[in-house]
Amino acid sequence: MQWNGDQYLAEAERTYGDRVRAAGIYLQSRIRENISIPSRTVGVGIISKGKNKGQTKKILGARGSNRSKPGEFPHKDYGLLRQSIATDYDQSTLTARIGSALSYAKYLELGTRKMRPRPFLRRTLAEERETIRQMIELGGRTDIEVT
Repeated sequence: MQWNGDQYLAEAERTYGDRVRAAGIYLQSRIRENISIPSRTVGVGIISKGKNKGQTKKILGARGSNRSKPGEFPHKDYGLLRQSIATDYDQSTLTARIGSALSYAKYLELGTRKMRPRPFLRRTLAEERETIRQMIELGGRTDIEVT
């Protein structure tokens, strides 16, 4: 009888590492999706002059005219927060960390004395906890791309 424990452990570590990495990328994608609501109002108007008279057109309100409310996901102005969401995977501990390096991200997530929080990291994690658990425990998609 031959001992194959080392091979088994290496394969299990590789398998779970791939699953944790995929779950991190999935969570990153969901966070970005959740903070993609524009901070500008969108209305519809009718063109009154020119060759397109009578047709409808999209009217954008001023930047910030659709601000997020406390407890909602932050709305995007320029998309910097959305673009800054990144995943860091550590092979040695089989962990994935998802977050933002922007200085104001923590103020949105946790709030300040003058602003109630607009959690986007913790809220998305709570909403996706079961999906992530299934991805890691049972396997699942490892071909997920960040949107």
